[in-house]
Amino acid sequence: LAHTVVCTLTAAMRYEPANSHFFKTEIQYEKLADAVRLLGCFSQARQLGSVISCPSNVQPFQRMLEDESSLESVCPTLKYCSKLFSSLYKMATDSFDRPGYHTVSAPAVFPAKSVTEVKLQNALTSLHSSDPVIIHPGAVLATLDLVASVSPNEQFEHALDLQLAVANILQSLIHSERNQQVMCEAGLHARLLQRCSSALSDEDHPLHPPLQRMFERLASQSLEPMVLREFLRLGNPLNCGAWDKKLISVYRVHKPSSLSCESDMRGSMIMSLDGFGPDIVFSLNEDNTHYRISKSLLKGAEGSTVPLTRVKCLVSMTTPHDIRLHGSSVTPAFVEFDTALEGFGCLFLPSLAPHNAPNNAINTAGGVNDGAVTSGLGTGERFFPPPSGLTYSTWFCIERLSTPQSNHPVRLLTLVRRSNSSDQHLICLVIVFSGKDKSLLVSTKEELLQNYVDDFNEESSFYEILPCCARFRCNDLINEGQWHHLVLVMSKGMLKNSTATLYVDGQHVNTVKLHYIHSSPGGSGSTNLPVVSTVYGYIGTPPAQRQISSLVWRLGPTHFLEEVLPASSINIIYELGPNYVGSFQAVCVPYSKDSKSEMVISSPISLIPEEKVSFGLYALSVSSLTVARIRKNYNKVDSKTIAKQMAISSHENATPVKLLHNAAGHLNGPARTIGAALIGYLGVRTSVPRPVATTLQYIGGAAAILGLVAMASDVEGLYAAVKALVCVVKSNSLASKEMERIKGYQLLAMLLKKKRTLLNSHILHLTFSLVGTVDSGHETSIIPNSNGFQDLLCDFEVWLNAPYELHLSLFEHFTELLTESSEASRNAKLMREFQLIPKLLLTLRDSSLSQPTIAAISNVLSLLLQGFPNSNDLLRFGQFLSSTLPTFAVCERFIVMEANSEEKEEGIDDDSGGLVSANTILLRNRLLDILLKLLYNSKEKNCVNPQACEELVKIWGFDWLLMFMEEHL
Repeated sequence: LAHTVVCTLTAAMRYEPANSHFFKTEIQYEKLADAVRLLGCFSQARQLGSVISCPSNVQPFQRMLEDESSLESVCPTLKYCSKLFSSLYKMATDSFDRPGYHTVSAPAVFPAKSVTEVKLQNALTSLHSSDPVIIHPGAVLATLDLVASVSPNEQFEHALDLQLAVANILQSLIHSERNQQVMCEAGLHARLLQRCSSALSDEDHPLHPPLQRMFERLASQSLEPMVLREFLRLGNPLNCGAWDKKLISVYRVHKPSSLSCESDMRGSMIMSLDGFGPDIVFSLNEDNTHYRISKSLLKGAEGSTVPLTRVKCLVSMTTPHDIRLHGSSVTPAFVEFDTALEGFGCLFLPSLAPHNAPNNAINTAGGVNDGAVTSGLGTGERFFPPPSGLTYSTWFCIERLSTPQSNHPVRLLTLVRRSNSSDQHLICLVIVFSGKDKSLLVSTKEELLQNYVDDFNEESSFYEILPCCARFRCNDLINEGQWHHLVLVMSKGMLKNSTATLYVDGQHVNTVKLHYIHSSPGGSGSTNLPVVSTVYGYIGTPPAQRQISSLVWRLGPTHFLEEVLPASSINIIYELGPNYVGSFQAVCVPYSKDSKSEMVISSPISLIPEEKVSFGLYALSVSSLTVARIRKNYNKVDSKTIAKQMAISSHENATPVKLLHNAAGHLNGPARTIGAALIGYLGVRTSVPRPVATTLQYIGGAAAILGLVAMASDVEGLYAAVKALVCVVKSNSLASKEMERIKGYQLLAMLLKKKRTLLNSHILHLTFSLVGTVDSGHETSIIPNSNGFQDLLCDFEVWLNAPYELHLSLFEHFTELLTESSEASRNAKLMREFQLIPKLLLTLRDSSLSQPTIAAISNVLSLLLQGFPNSNDLLRFGQFLSSTLPTFAVCERFIVMEANSEEKEEGIDDDSGGLVSANTILLRNRLLDILLKLLYNSKEKNCVNPQACEELVKIWGFDWLLMFMEEHL
């Protein structure tokens, strides 16, 4: 009976968004879980408890979804539990009476031949071709709620087996990226912490591995700040448990007189502090005047820090997994169109050019024409087509192209016009990307919407003869799995001078002659006066052109501008990237790189007049409304056209309609479209990534991770904490700015100094990566982060006494930056500005340095002093050289100049007042050798450089040189 009930509920929600929404919001999946608990086979427990036993070796529930024959050894209660879990799984994937939808596998309507071809084509993605699509995420949450309620009354081991089997099923469900994003939106990560915090915090818990992996996968897509804080606080490291509100008042006030409660009441408050048990946290002093925090708050070392596995989990969550963005790590919010599920899916833009009500209609209605438009947002008519030209800018990512057989194109924009006098819907502009030959097709030819076919099979000459169609070849410019920026600029010229220009990723592809959009419906042939026409648009495949295929693509920020943008502005839009949100009214443009070391940001400029922005669409700004609410909040005309597209009544108030708001709706200028409605049930969805690197900003940012570095007590822990810091700073510009604001690099240097014994070459390379002089895979030519370089790499105290002679690697890195880099001269200038020469000279005073270290430092010094650019540095170098001379007439000839002759040296040092050693003499001669080389031209080794000699004599004089000619040296 229970199985039939769940089956009936699922059938009632299939392709019925209204029922599905009603069940989710009014009936609620939580209540479904409560009702299942009342059946008797589940306990009333709401959270996973600690576990003493281990799972059995039999694993009877391993195939619980396929067959029930393996459940003979199990008690009836658990058998019923597994049947209910199986029903909920089928509900989540809508697979009671049919196989569920799958993310990659080809639909069954194709002949066998094409299925194999699909699998060959998608060799990479078909590794997970069996991933089922989650249709009802609430059922997954209900399943997780019930995992905690499996009652371990009779068979402890088998109860644990069942919990483990269900946890593994849930983990396999969120294997695909789509399901991860859907479950993030449903709030699965918060529910995991709510129900399974004991398993997530205890590494020895049998359910810990699958639950931790689930949390990690979800967090790689999106994570709310509160959830991330709770996750890092699991097990209350450093006593960070949430404080009782009453206790906070006790703690702040410090005076018992101001507390209107008796001592026993106070005791009960202290007992209620979560996480500390009955320990007395606040104790009264003898004089009864103030409270002090007792030592029970300061726990011992055990369990006081964030455990290593959690720090590693943080590293995994912050490491950029997404390579779609040419190295950028944050994916923009997007709308996804998946044609494998329903064969269609689009954004519908009602009334792109709102117009006044026609006079005759108003007269019949008996109203008065006040010039107000009947549709859209704002007042005043917007003319179509734009008189001078237009620019269509969009970010998109093709996850998977359709197969050559189905040849389902990516429809980037379709504009349709209907004249109010006739009821003909004429397509007036089509922008389509064909996956078959990787070309972009633009057509301004007027065709009836119902007769329109994307016919790409005709000869190319067909497009070349007709000025109404243009084809742009984009063979290597647009690749699967990468975000691309596409801009089409159409300019209207006199006679035959109208053109269309395509830009991909800021680069000009081609300019062709193309007929501009006809000024009135029916084309230029119609001799009638301009007629009032309704213009609407689609992005994606509308239901009328339904075609099931393997095409999956994503749409990012999209703008329609009623002006011809120049190439410079298009390049700026590309540089702003897909995460920019706005209407290009206050864009900060960095100056181009010149001889200066830093990029200079100019004051904000407007790229385009605000009245020229027709619409801007961002998946960030989306509301779930109904047709009736659109009618109430916006207008009657738009609500009617949206209802017609969705084939529902125009007064309907149950079916949810997702509306992407027009980001330009608040700008000055004539009326605009209200936004775009999502048409499609399973094939269209929006997703807003909230990566952990960004979310951390709300719970302490970089400072919180510096805290993890401070907590590290072993090499592995320190490496993991520094790695997490690198990942966050690299993928979040706000964290990078915060590191500079709080002097984070100095703090990191201080912490590494304290943990000097734990350093190794991996951590040194992480600091190179943090500063940006070595990026993963390629070395940057210039020092990008001057603060980090100065505070972290130029602080030699951190590296000199570290194990594994790390300072040698550091000085070698300096040498590479000064020799092998294409920006070597700029790097040398920056290093001199960072006072690196005085720091190196001070380091050389340390008598315990090994010969390889001295050689490495001397090498860096010789490169920095090349050409004597700074007289102060040269003076310092000279003074340091003179400081190696003995102060009184000590004869250096008796010193044994042999390697490893420390014992003999010590004896001689005693005789001569300890002022001379073989090391000092070697150092002096090494530096004099450098000086000699610096006096020659760097290119021609035999030719003396007269400018260098003059500079030397001007600053030091000849008497300085004569000091080194003394006979006792």
